[in-house]
This record gives sequence, structure tokens and C-alpha cells, in this order.
Amino acid sequence: MGSPIFDEAARQWVAMRAEFDLVVQAAYEAAEEVTNACLLNRRGRAAGIDSFSLMTGPYARVEAYGSRELVEHFETVGRPSLERFEREWLAARTEWPADAAVDVPAAWLAEWESTAPVHDENAGRAA
Repeated sequence: MGSPIFDEAARQWVAMRAEFDLVVQAAYEAAEEVTNACLLNRRGRAAGIDSFSLMTGPYARVEAYGSRELVEHFETVGRPSLERFEREWLAARTEWPADAAVDVPAAWLAEWESTAPVHDENAGRAA
């Protein structure tokens, strides 16, 4: 018999992950539109890289295989971050006591804002 607490946490994580997958798909479709479906550079095409794989994961792969247009797009709007999405998802679904010493969602969001995309060389990097 499993732990009901862990079972509930696993159920919530699966639901959150399904929503994140939709966000990644939407980000991919937006990138396709903005770049005229030119998501890979010559090196990426030659290596047979799946352009969808550049939506998440190490930013070094975007730098190595992404088109100039894709890199510029990520510098403008950022990339989906599972860590950020998970925290925002949880904060939006958690009831916090009115008398809590710290506004946890606000504290989390303040921390994330410090990692939000800004216009610099690392802007497209996931948080």
C-alpha cells in the first residue's frame, strides 16, 4: 500500500506536467510562426536535430543548433521552464492561510522574476 500523500503528489505532478507539455507545444508553434519554420541552423539540420527538442533542455543546444531567428525569438520571449511552471502552477492551486508570516506565492514570484528573461546574452536561457 502506497502513501496517500505521495499518491496525491504524484497525481498533481502528472496533471501539472500535462499542462506544461501544452505550454511547450504552444511555445513551439509560436516559434515556428515567428521564424517561418526556420528553427534550426545548418549544423542542426545536418545533425538531424529535432527542432522541438530545442524548446526545453540545455540552452547550449539552442546556441549550437538553433537558427539565428530562433535565438532572437528566445531572447525576446524566453523559453518554457519546467521549474518555473511547476512553482507557478502550485502557487495558483494552493490555499495559503491569511495569517501566514510570508506570502509564499509572492516570495516565489519575486525570486522567479530575478531569473525572468531580460535583454542580455543569457535572456533565452530557461530559469
